Amino acid sequence: MSTSLWENFFAATLFTCTMLVPTLSYPIFISLIGDLDWGPVAGGYIGAVFLAGAFCAMGLFASALTRNQIIAFIIGCALCFTLTIINRMLFSCRRKLWR
Repeated sequence: MSTSLWENFFAATLFTCTMLVPTLSYPIFISLIGDLDWGPVAGGYIGAVFLAGAFCAMGLFASALTRNQIIAFIIGCALCFTLTIINRMLFSCRRKLWR
């Protein structure tokens, strides 16, 4: 694979991770008020980083499909939106089956 592709992926993922850093203040302040289970908090942040990496990978895939940036943006958003809707539909069906 091209080095440029890996550089773009890690740069985009690192950028989204830096956007998550200010939200660390929420669990810190909540832990000052009462007891906080840090396991789900850490799991949520790890999941958010993985989801950001997956979305960045889909955006880079869409960018590799076409030379036009607008079309790549639309394809990337459509991919991410489609997978999000599929996820929502699967979990809503699963909840109905468990009742």
